[in-house]
Amino acid sequence: MPNRWMFDERAEDISPSKDFSARAHIQSMAEYEKLYKRSVEDPEGFWAEMADKNLIWFKKWDKVLDYDFKQPYIKWFPAAS
Repeated sequence: MPNRWMFDERAEDISPSKDFSARAHIQSMAEYEKLYKRSVEDPEGFWAEMADKNLIWFKKWDKVLDYDFKQPYIKWFPAAS
């Protein structure tokens, strides 16, 4: 599979070693694609789960996302700290 991040059509797929992948937070392209799909289909649920699992909060959020695209105004985890 060609590397999607390269613009050169001659680019090779350069995969990490199995040892590196075993220690990685995301261990395979299939796992990455599953996480990416969820982040697109349910961004608030996905980022709430990621924030809860991977960050330490002094005060947890009441709302994940507050936005108004007409303004434009976007704020993630308002009132959290």
